Amino acid sequence: MDAKQQKTFVGIILIVILGAVACCGLTVAIGAFVGYQEAQQLAAAGPPDAGSATAPSPDPDDPDAPPDDSPLRQQFADEILAGLADAGREDYVYQPATFDLVADGGAQISLDNLYDEYAARDESERPDFVDRTIRGFFPQDVPTEWARAAPDVVVTVRDRIFVELLAVRSDKPLDVLRRPLSDDLVELVVYDGPDSMQYLTDDHLSDWGKTADEVFRQGRKQLAARSKEPFTSLSPGVWESPWADNHDIGRAVLFDTIRKLEVKGDPVLFLPQRDHLLVTGSNDAEGLLAMGELLSERLDLPRSNTGRGWRLTRQGLVPFIPGADDALLTALRLEASAKDANEQKKALDEKYAQDGTDIFVGTTLFTEDDDGVQRTYCVWTRDADTLMPKADFIVFVDLDLPEPDRVVAAAPWDSVMKKLGSQVAPDDSFWPRRYKVTTFPDKRMLKSLGTHPFFRRNKE
Repeated sequence: MDAKQQKTFVGIILIVILGAVACCGLTVAIGAFVGYQEAQQLAAAGPPDAGSATAPSPDPDDPDAPPDDSPLRQQFADEILAGLADAGREDYVYQPATFDLVADGGAQISLDNLYDEYAARDESERPDFVDRTIRGFFPQDVPTEWARAAPDVVVTVRDRIFVELLAVRSDKPLDVLRRPLSDDLVELVVYDGPDSMQYLTDDHLSDWGKTADEVFRQGRKQLAARSKEPFTSLSPGVWESPWADNHDIGRAVLFDTIRKLEVKGDPVLFLPQRDHLLVTGSNDAEGLLAMGELLSERLDLPRSNTGRGWRLTRQGLVPFIPGADDALLTALRLEASAKDANEQKKALDEKYAQDGTDIFVGTTLFTEDDDGVQRTYCVWTRDADTLMPKADFIVFVDLDLPEPDRVVAAAPWDSVMKKLGSQVAPDDSFWPRRYKVTTFPDKRMLKSLGTHPFFRRNKE
């Protein structure tokens, strides 16, 4: 490992340390710099073997520590591996550090969402869940005859990051049928089989002799036919989908149905979980207040989606920006954006590890300002080529300085861009957009940027 790679790896370890305490305020985060010596030792030894790493054990003396579920996680992984082996796939290996299964050819199965569903079920229901999960890994073929396939062609909706991650992880151009519903939301079309849904591609169009418009039109028709029941009224002006058939968030495309709901102002849609579509009005202060609590509850369910919302206008769906009084909705939207960036980071880290690209993909971190409002920040580190995410603040770090002095500046994003925009290269090949930096500001510029009062007080 050369000097530059070593420093980049130290920077990565530092960001991991910061990320582990990202919700605890910057006082704790800056205090995490004491781990720098350990990071140097790790860098000298080289990156750890992800396949052999394990998550830290909970502190048994901490009354607030969550129960240790590692035995159940191991049990679930073992049952999935056994099911895959019975189906003829004995090449998958469990990686406890990332809670993934990885095959010889690079295929990867993330176990997080599946485990949440497994753990939430009664012990007697778990074998059946595992069986259905395994069957879902080997779905039946999509019929090549349109007449047979059409009754099970249904549209669905996903956050744009879902498609972007597929593209990052694919070794060829993505051919999944998709079209935008807004800047951060996409409509897709699936074949809804008995045990799984398969995303349809250009190859299916060729088999059927159909255009994408025809397939999407059929998918909306089928979804509307399955959506005859009325929305459930949770309180005046607050509505929830009743179907719970894995297609609830897909019904965000049923504009005519949603516009018939009695709400104040434009309908505002939230898609917290695949079986929950929530709607209230843009001018309904009480409805929006109630929505924050509902979202928090639904986001705790397995297979959660996002806490952001969309406003249904005459032109279609646009991102919903909560007002100043909607603190919880604002926080949930911020967390959703950070989740997008950090899931993107994970996918890019995996891609670059495979192809040998030497660049650090920055993390979106959280802190709480003096006014109690959550803020995001990213780190710009000396001598580490970095793809930064956009954040509220940029913290400048020099790892060559003594520990108490390593934060050399911290300023709002817009202020940094005004002074250092020429050193930052926006890259629109990524979504969310990333910003590449390969140089570091000089001392005069760092002094000009200064350290934002909040960061300075907490650093001290």
